[in-house]
Amino acid sequence: MTSANSNQDVLARRAKIQRMVTAALRVGYGLYAVASTLFFVGYMTGFQPALAVMIIICLVVGGACLAPGLVFNYGIKAAWRADRQEGR
Repeated sequence: MTSANSNQDVLARRAKIQRMVTAALRVGYGLYAVASTLFFVGYMTGFQPALAVMIIICLVVGGACLAPGLVFNYGIKAAWRADRQEGR
């Protein structure tokens, strides 16, 4: 395998990871927005047990998406920055 092919493979994998990270961040932040909206709806109308469960589920799943998404996003950005600094 040549160096050019190896670099292209790395860039392709990095782009794939970036797409997955972007999706995870959108889902995570979207679920946090839904949880916030549901919270204010519950605040205005009185909390029902089903509404509280939906809020908790949105927060837990949103956090499960955001936590690794943020870490991987930081790593991907650092890799792109390192490539730019090294002229790759």
